[in-house]
Amino acid sequence: MEGEDARLFMTTLFKKMVGDPQLDTLELDRAHRSLAPKPPQGSRPLIVHFHKYAQKERVLLWARKSRDVSYQGHPIRIFEDFSATLAKKWAAFNKVKSQLYKEGIRFGLLYPARLRVTINGQTRIFDSVEEAERFYQVHSSK
Repeated sequence: MEGEDARLFMTTLFKKMVGDPQLDTLELDRAHRSLAPKPPQGSRPLIVHFHKYAQKERVLLWARKSRDVSYQGHPIRIFEDFSATLAKKWAAFNKVKSQLYKEGIRFGLLYPARLRVTINGQTRIFDSVEEAERFYQVHSSK
């Protein structure tokens, strides 16, 4: 879909879709397909490197607020790229997050890898999975 120039395509797409005047001067350093093999369904992700941090943040904010975005009938999802190390740290919280979700307890991940839990109007922040799991065991209804 992006043709010969992925950088130009993504620049135009972001300007058109986000509609933010501050993106009128949008600069992308590069844009290219990922090196991973094409999945059976869909296409390989495009990786985009923004020249200006503030413009990247505007696009990411728009992407978080917008749901079910599509372009010419194709769904578009925009994610920030994090290191594999950080992704593993986040994944370590998956079990306790699943348990919290089932209990209806509010939670969220904070950068770099901390779990915020809000229960009975009080917020706690955990730096380790073990600490979060102990807290869940004490406060779960099971």
